Amino acid sequence: MALVLSVVVFERYLPYRPTPLAPKQPPAVVIAMTDTYLVGLAKGEKLWSVRAKNVEIARDRVTATIKHIHDGKIYRDRKVAFRVKAGSAVYDGWKRDLKMGDGILVEGTEGQKITTRGAKWTSDDATLRNIDPVVFENKWGKFSTDRLEVRVAKREMEMWNVRMHIDLGELR
Repeated sequence: MALVLSVVVFERYLPYRPTPLAPKQPPAVVIAMTDTYLVGLAKGEKLWSVRAKNVEIARDRVTATIKHIHDGKIYRDRKVAFRVKAGSAVYDGWKRDLKMGDGILVEGTEGQKITTRGAKWTSDDATLRNIDPVVFENKWGKFSTDRLEVRVAKREMEMWNVRMHIDLGELR
């Protein structure tokens, strides 16, 4: 018993020190940036750009968590098609997809507005899909829907189960 007690008490003075066999876990976040400007490019053209307060690159170096997005822009034919603000987003570098949350505002160039708590941008087909209920506003009125898809390349928007309030004075 005395031998065990002396080994425990004087362990730091022993000529050998046992080390754990398992490697230490690297940190979950390997790069953290503040006040960042990010740009998405394809075939030499700018697809999107965002300014963000915080960006964290994950250990896999593929996933980025972006917080407090402002001055976001989605481009079509080298011109700004939409402006975007979001509370947070997770970018998947392999798929080039962006899942946004914590409140989103998307504004078109002709006064259109889309607001929702969450949405997903799919780069493969240039489509924005909602995750939560959406409100769409334009000069004619306000539309609420449970499901929305905006296809930027085709210049199409599709909504299901729509509830609307239209200003008939604007339709003339």
